[in-house]
Amino acid sequence: MILFRRDQSNEDEYDAAKEIFGDRCTRFRTQISPNSKVFGRYSVLPYYKDLEEELQRNGSKLIPAA
Repeated sequence: MILFRRDQSNEDEYDAAKEIFGDRCTRFRTQISPNSKVFGRYSVLPYYKDLEEELQRNGSKLIPAA
């Protein structure tokens, strides 16, 4: 899954991700299925650790950016 915070500065990137990944690209943490691997785009800032812990609670894993 790609968790993506969409705003005016990244609309084109979000639209491209949505076109490629379809339903696996979401703006809402509540839509992440249990046991998912999640790539967080702009949505991880500024609360990376909180998001990581929240995802762990449903068995999911946040993939860190390299």
